[in-house]
Amino acid sequence: STATDNSGAHPGSTVGSPTWGAVGSGPLGSKNCELQLNGTSQYVWVGPLTAGTNLTYTIWIKVSSLPSANVTIISDNNVAPNGTNGNFLTLKNDGTLRWFNFISGGPNTDLFSSRTITTNEWVFVAVTGDSKGVRLYIDGLASGSTSGVFADMTSLSYLSFGAKCTVFPCIS
Repeated sequence: STATDNSGAHPGSTVGSPTWGAVGSGPLGSKNCELQLNGTSQYVWVGPLTAGTNLTYTIWIKVSSLPSANVTIISDNNVAPNGTNGNFLTLKNDGTLRWFNFISGGPNTDLFSSRTITTNEWVFVAVTGDSKGVRLYIDGLASGSTSGVFADMTSLSYLSFGAKCTVFPCIS
């Protein structure tokens, strides 16, 4: 099946047979529905989309319980040819978020949220980056920043949401 963003311009393919919720079950009202991912093998594959290092990634998440192992929420990497650069957002088992990037030859950025995710509630997460650094927001409130930069996705980007990590061991 196909998952579509609010603009309708960036459809993604669902992988692993995730479960669709009823219309109106999502965080934005009657036009949206939730997509339930199992945290291990289900994800939405968007494909090439992002470019450069001045980027913003946003996502609504709702977790029923904290994971026993860290779970990938956003993966944006260049899996072909060698997967040398990537940006990742993960939910850790303590309820905090971790933003990590890998840049071939460095420097790498590691950022942990100062706030934790509340279970059974919709939470809006944004990660922004530019030449001044990377910033993490949870429900619009600053939750961490670093002077590091995003991995450059100019040449190739494979964006996915959910448990998708083909280049590195899924980040722990």
